[in-house]
Amino acid sequence: MSSLTDKLSAPGLPRSELHGLFGQTLRHLRLRRSFEPYRTWLGLARKLAKVPRHRPGVVTIGGFSIRYCDAASFLAAYEEIFVSQIYDIPFLEKQNRKPFLVDVGSNIGIAALYWKLKYADFDYLGFEADEEVARVCIDNLNDWGVSPQVHVAAVTREEGQQKFTRDGADGGSLFRGDIASDGVLTRTIRLSPYLTRSIDLLKLDIEGSEADVLEEIRDQLHLVRNIFVEVHACRGSPQHASRVFSLLESAGFRCFTKPARARGRPFHDLGGDHPLFDDQFNLFGVRTF
Repeated sequence: MSSLTDKLSAPGLPRSELHGLFGQTLRHLRLRRSFEPYRTWLGLARKLAKVPRHRPGVVTIGGFSIRYCDAASFLAAYEEIFVSQIYDIPFLEKQNRKPFLVDVGSNIGIAALYWKLKYADFDYLGFEADEEVARVCIDNLNDWGVSPQVHVAAVTREEGQQKFTRDGADGGSLFRGDIASDGVLTRTIRLSPYLTRSIDLLKLDIEGSEADVLEEIRDQLHLVRNIFVEVHACRGSPQHASRVFSLLESAGFRCFTKPARARGRPFHDLGGDHPLFDDQFNLFGVRTF
């Protein structure tokens, strides 16, 4: 644990103005030489390269065993969270109280493991709609010494039940449940009753429900210091990115974006190849007032 924990404070991705293959090669060489999480990711990628989709397994990182449901989505999450360090909050370890992470769309809990290694002691509240994935998440949290406060439910704007389609990985969705024959009835809950104290990071990774949830917690957004939202545009439905930006900006957040997938010629690839969403990007909000 200690060696990986020490390396988590290493410089992140290189700031290079080089583009294309040459720039990617330089990035690869630099990270492989100097950044342990990247070397770990390369090793995991080699180990899991031939594992079929949706086959459960176990790996070990930093002395912690990690159960996963799907190797491909686990590798993608590890790259984002440990290599790109998207949930690293500056100076959080120096505050005089325990950090608090609210993880909406917990999946198998990888964000919690990063915080465990980075900040050691923190409070965690998770929500995961897929029952099988939630069980893996709870098992992981118990193994890592993180109190497993995970609600098995889909978070949206109203209490009740809705059709939800599981994919056994990280893409289960209420939206797909409306149109798929294999959707199952899933309990839905509102997030606002759970937001009662200062939150250092609110993570929303809920496959298309993010605008509705932000509307529902509008009056609690003042409690949130940093926010991550995976923003989706569902095929055949109005885009809601402007609603997301408006809600966060009016709540005092300065917003920054990062594409979820690259498009070489955007006007030739307007819809991408995802069966449900024709656009997706990550939004990072930092409180300014």
